Amino acid sequence: MEDKAKKKNNKGIELVSKVHNMKTLKRTYTIKQSAKRAAALHQAKIKEVREVISENKQDSSRIKMRKTPAGVFL
Repeated sequence: MEDKAKKKNNKGIELVSKVHNMKTLKRTYTIKQSAKRAAALHQAKIKEVREVISENKQDSSRIKMRKTPAGVFL
């Protein structure tokens, strides 16, 4: 009788461990995906700012003040 109870308890412990591991993996995946989205968003903003800078360099005859999407005046 003790063996059955011990096996049942061990199976329960294993199941809890597996569920915990799955939750941890899911959380890690979610964090990684949101970091990728944030990096892509920032990369797009950097690209826009670089384009504005290059436009301003090309128009060297006069200085233009243009507000970039990032909220920076150039």
